[in-house]
Amino acid sequence: MNNIDTTRSTLDQVLDNVDELVSSNKQDLQISVRKLRTALETISANIDAITYHMEGTSRNMHEFSRYLRENPSALIRGGTPPAEEMETQESRQ
Repeated sequence: MNNIDTTRSTLDQVLDNVDELVSSNKQDLQISVRKLRTALETISANIDAITYHMEGTSRNMHEFSRYLRENPSALIRGGTPPAEEMETQESRQ
């Protein structure tokens, strides 16, 4: 029973401290929440463009790695894919 009373007393103190902390910083918390909301709205408005560009970059990296697997010497000598590969890639897009 003594442990329960001690625990309850400790919890009451913690709750009082949290209440005081929130009350004393209420304006700062409201400003932070507004700024967070603005940031999330900006990200939300641009997420489609971000996803589109990430998909295109991923596709380009996939094609580049496939080309290097087929022709590893292209890193040293350079060069471009054969014309028929370029036409195939353009038709995919």
